Amino acid sequence: MTEPEACGDEFDKAEIADRRFIVAGRQTPRVFHFVETSLDEIPQSVDKIIDRLRVFAVLAESVRSSV
Repeated sequence: MTEPEACGDEFDKAEIADRRFIVAGRQTPRVFHFVETSLDEIPQSVDKIIDRLRVFAVLAESVRSSV
């Protein structure tokens, strides 16, 4: 294992960085598509739960009013 240099902030040579423009909104990787698809399913699941709770609340109110 190499030991850290005492003056690590000083360099002997420069390095040219590769510069390219980033174009947003192009073809996204497949992974993002799967994540987006799974996130789209969450509101649908919540809507189903809310609909079931509404039905349960109506049934509970009708039982309560008939007693």
